[in-house]
Amino acid sequence: MPGTNELALQARYSPEAMERLKHQYQPLIAARVMLHIGFRRPEYIEAGREAVEEAVMSFAPEKGSFTTHLRQVLKFRLIDLRRKERVDKVVPVSSLSEEHRARAVGEASLSAHREEEEILRRREEIELFRSDLLSLGLSLNDVAAASPKHAETRRVCRRACRMMRVNPDLMAKAARGRVPVNELSALLDVSPKTIERHRKYLVACAVALAGDYQCILYYIFSGEGAE
Repeated sequence: MPGTNELALQARYSPEAMERLKHQYQPLIAARVMLHIGFRRPEYIEAGREAVEEAVMSFAPEKGSFTTHLRQVLKFRLIDLRRKERVDKVVPVSSLSEEHRARAVGEASLSAHREEEEILRRREEIELFRSDLLSLGLSLNDVAAASPKHAETRRVCRRACRMMRVNPDLMAKAARGRVPVNELSALLDVSPKTIERHRKYLVACAVALAGDYQCILYYIFSGEGAE
């Protein structure tokens, strides 16, 4: 049985492989839909299946695993769909009947409640992340100061993050505050000084990966492919 990366490459030319891949990632799609809107809806599930097709066509094995790539594509797909729904639903309240006006107000209240819950969830995640960093003697300000400022160093740091993501031993070391500078510099073919200069940032990345802090990870990887 082919691995996920190989199956993703086969799916470019094989409808059967594509269907197998969609079936394999159905639980991930459902989980992401629940995360974004709080319940399952057919159009969101279908958008998730379409995200698998999009991820297959844009997948580059040398840049990491298909699962990691799909997570990013799926996230943007669901965000775009949610934004489109909000735009499509904007109509003058004065043009609605009393019954529809009451329903619109109720839906707006529910949407605002979900937004508040999302903001609260992000705040809680950031607070937990901050606590994890403090246990290693780091603050959010330390991480911000050590963050890469230039495009090339951002690419290097993202490559380091991807390397840690697929190598549990590297990630475990970094998540404990001990970035394996020489090992990473050799694997990435970059100067050890570059890794050391951004050591605190890479520790924070490893903590985010180890703790599955989704909002933080989105921030770390959101620029991939843009540079």
